[in-house]
Amino acid sequence: MKHILLTAFVWLQLLAFNQAQTYQDTTFTDPVVISFAPDFVTFKNCRFVGIDGIALTIEGSGVFVSDCTFEDITGTAVYALLSEVYLLRDTISHVSGTGVLAEFGAMVVLESHISDIGATAVQFSSVEVAEVTDCRINRVGAGISCIGADGIAEAIIKNTEIKNVVGDGGDPSSEFGLLAQNLLSIQVVNCRVDSCLGAGMIFGSVDGIGGIQSANIQQNKISHTGQDGLVGFADVANTVIQQNEISYITSFGGFFGASGNCLSWQGPDVRIESNHIHHSFCGQGQSACGAGIEVGSSANLAKNLIHNIAGDGILYSPGLASGTGDVTCFNNIVYDAAGYAFHFDGDELAVLPPNTIIRNNTFHVVQPKVVRISNLLDAVQLEGNILIAQNFPDTSQYIETDQVANFTASLNIKSPGDPGFVNFDGRDFHLANETSPAHKILPANFGLPNDDFDGEIRLGLRDAGADEFESEEAICGCNNCPSNIEDFFTGDFTFSVISAANNDLSTSAQGVCGVRVEFEHQYLGDLSMTLISPAGQQVQLIGPSGFFGGTADSKWNIGLPPCLYPASPDPGFSAVWNSDQLWGQSGSFSGIYYPAVGCLEEFNQGTVTGDWTLRVSDNQSSDDGTVLGFEVLFCDLEEVNCFLCSDAPTAGLNATNVGPWGITMVSTTTGSPTGYQIDFGDGQTGFNLPTFHEYENPGTYLVRLIASNECGIDTTYVPVQISGGPPVAFVSVSPEEGCTPLTISTNIILEDHVDTWHWFFPGGVPSESFEKTPVVVYPQTGIFTISLEITNEIGTTEISEVTTLVLTDSLLNPTFNVQVAGNVIQVTNTTQGAQSFFWSINGGTPQGLNTSPFLFEVNASGVYTVALTATNECGVSINSSAVTVMLSSVTPLEAQGWQIVAAPNPNKGLFQVQINAPVATSGTLSLFNTIGEEVISREVSIQSGEQYIPVDLEAVAAGTYLLQVQTPSGIAQIRVVKVE
Repeated sequence: MKHILLTAFVWLQLLAFNQAQTYQDTTFTDPVVISFAPDFVTFKNCRFVGIDGIALTIEGSGVFVSDCTFEDITGTAVYALLSEVYLLRDTISHVSGTGVLAEFGAMVVLESHISDIGATAVQFSSVEVAEVTDCRINRVGAGISCIGADGIAEAIIKNTEIKNVVGDGGDPSSEFGLLAQNLLSIQVVNCRVDSCLGAGMIFGSVDGIGGIQSANIQQNKISHTGQDGLVGFADVANTVIQQNEISYITSFGGFFGASGNCLSWQGPDVRIESNHIHHSFCGQGQSACGAGIEVGSSANLAKNLIHNIAGDGILYSPGLASGTGDVTCFNNIVYDAAGYAFHFDGDELAVLPPNTIIRNNTFHVVQPKVVRISNLLDAVQLEGNILIAQNFPDTSQYIETDQVANFTASLNIKSPGDPGFVNFDGRDFHLANETSPAHKILPANFGLPNDDFDGEIRLGLRDAGADEFESEEAICGCNNCPSNIEDFFTGDFTFSVISAANNDLSTSAQGVCGVRVEFEHQYLGDLSMTLISPAGQQVQLIGPSGFFGGTADSKWNIGLPPCLYPASPDPGFSAVWNSDQLWGQSGSFSGIYYPAVGCLEEFNQGTVTGDWTLRVSDNQSSDDGTVLGFEVLFCDLEEVNCFLCSDAPTAGLNATNVGPWGITMVSTTTGSPTGYQIDFGDGQTGFNLPTFHEYENPGTYLVRLIASNECGIDTTYVPVQISGGPPVAFVSVSPEEGCTPLTISTNIILEDHVDTWHWFFPGGVPSESFEKTPVVVYPQTGIFTISLEITNEIGTTEISEVTTLVLTDSLLNPTFNVQVAGNVIQVTNTTQGAQSFFWSINGGTPQGLNTSPFLFEVNASGVYTVALTATNECGVSINSSAVTVMLSSVTPLEAQGWQIVAAPNPNKGLFQVQINAPVATSGTLSLFNTIGEEVISREVSIQSGEQYIPVDLEAVAAGTYLLQVQTPSGIAQIRVVKVE
């Protein structure tokens, strides 16, 4: 089989991770392997098509796969080993084996569609973190299998639909919608399992080696399964099953005995509340099947609606689970049950509950027996229920007992009426309502929270009445719990009471009869908690602070009663709360303690209504914790109504890339959030939305949003991909022109992701610099171009022309040349960079503006001072020179009647000297340059009259020259100009 890993080109590609390798818009037709990558690898909008084997293998790496398609795979689509993998908005279809398989490590699957899978759609094996959220799974052998790593794993299955589970090759153990085993905790929230050949959801294992320490199963829909709807084995503890709908459950035989129960739970300490369970069916020839709810250990069943059931409505069939608590059945409605409405099927070999309390329920069946109690050694109480056997007038048969040692029945209403006797669909679960048929014969306070018929208020999670404390709902509790306790935190957690019949705490009948606080902290000695009433009275519940030892992974769910009530601390601890005890790590505490300082009786002023505040302080560093909830119990509970939280937020976040480095984030949260906490995944946090955030480094980041209001908090995660880009900078230099020596400064107007700076200053000192804003000196005149090169991990940006400098000389000393010929002083300007200049002699008026060379004619011998004044933008400068002129007594030839002319003049080097002499003679013809150097000198014979003497200047440079003819009788001088 051809394998991409063996291809040298692809091997080099897949190992180039130091720049956060990204594959986008790529199609793969051969297996791809990512092995021990040092940085996250991203696949975006890729296709894996027609691959034989494992399409994508990930070993010891972090990988982000988004908007990708896997189809027509003969094998497994994605396999991850010891890796951290995120799948977002992917489509996986037509796979002969497993869709997604993760072993060890962590795997998160978000917003993905998985269909037409031959084996399991998503399988986690020995993972530490597993999450499936907002996914759609259809036409698969099995739905989701979540098996953790040695009981330390945490799993979340949320907002996910699993449909049409048909099994894997006829193996009944693989026909489940969801299987969860060997976990520290699991949350299954707002999911749907429909049309499943086997069981809908299975938690734990038959052999007891796949235990779950905590399970939260809420707001799910399970329907049309061929085996039990929801199953929990004896190795699953501390479970909340709440607000689920389980319906149309059928028994076809096979795995787990296929009892066809809607809900079958054997684990201890389970709360089954506010569920809607209906329509169970037995297979042909089957009996003892189709129960609405079956439990086998300590359990609290409250406010469940159960109807159209082929077997018993509620069945207690004790097993060998370790739970030793009571079984309580409060405020349930069962109607149209073909079996018993409530059936206690005891077993003298099983672990039986110390007490079974069946209270405040409405039971309707279509056979003579409404309730059956059998094989019982411990107490069963059947009190205050409505029992209806449709069209069976002999009410004496409604309660059936068998081998019962300790059973009491009182205050029950028995009626042969039909279902119209009670409006099942519209009635309140609470029988104390005045419209209840039982109202006239039951005690006035029957069914109210925390009433146990003995006149004493009870404190705890298993009190009578369905409206007692509920750990998963903040109906009458802390409005802003749970919330974190950071280091040196001081904050208030509130409990709001909006009405009370007895609103005066100073009366003898009213007061605070109990407080429950649930919290966790890594170091209990950091913590203090004080309860404050609306009137400002205070009692310290938790304290003192000090160095008492670590309490990591410990959790407290404790009650605090008045000092006149009995305490029931955890074994080995004092009755008065004291943080300075050996609490230790990984503990779980649920005792009842007196407050650390004072008593609850001190709340004896003011009103019940208002905000009850739990003020929490973290007084030391390095450790933090969480307030999970707190509640206050009042001695007179009549018409006590608390703030009703019905609109808790559901966190949502939309992140959009802006440029190569930034993202904008907009909240899509529902439920009226009042606050946000944002963790951008790079160590930075924020509190406002919408917002913009820029990252320092490229890569894949997981943004966490926590949305909160007074009803609770919710968290969502959104992965973002930052590709990064070359650096950007806007810079300037000042000044950009001036006189030498010129000092310039560099300025940064704007920069974005610049790691290094490299400036180039030709002609400057220094000529280059690696400083961010260097200062440079230019000593020489000229025009210079400054450039800049900036770099980061992505690349280099060159700014070839930051600016062009123009530098002018400061004219410290103007220069000029002087030539004296007879009575003529010739001056020539040699100054560089002068914008204007003029001449003067002996301090006289300016002459020869911008003229060079310039001639001064003098009439007498002497010393003359010639001055040059030069000007540019840098200023004015003057230089002067003393010139000596010696005039001879020789008479000029012109005065003797000679005529001397040079023609043409100016010329290009060839001209003639025309001499018209009155007498014949001999003489010398000479040519001088402007600095007095003799260029040509030759003897000439001069005839009387007119003659022409040729002169050749081609060998000399262009310029102004002095032509001199000298005879024994005199001298004649004329200027000659040679041009190019």
